[in-house]
Amino acid sequence: MVNIEVFQKVNKKDVSFIKETIASILGSKFIILHRIINYNLSPSI
Repeated sequence: MVNIEVFQKVNKKDVSFIKETIASILGSKFIILHRIINYNLSPSI
């Protein structure tokens, strides 16, 4: 039983870490996309 509890705790930490990693990756990609869109929309003079 103790092993299962420890595994669940570690699993929850891993899931939160994975979520944070995915969020940071998506955030950086969104920022890059935002910059590309702004660059393309800005008049090229």
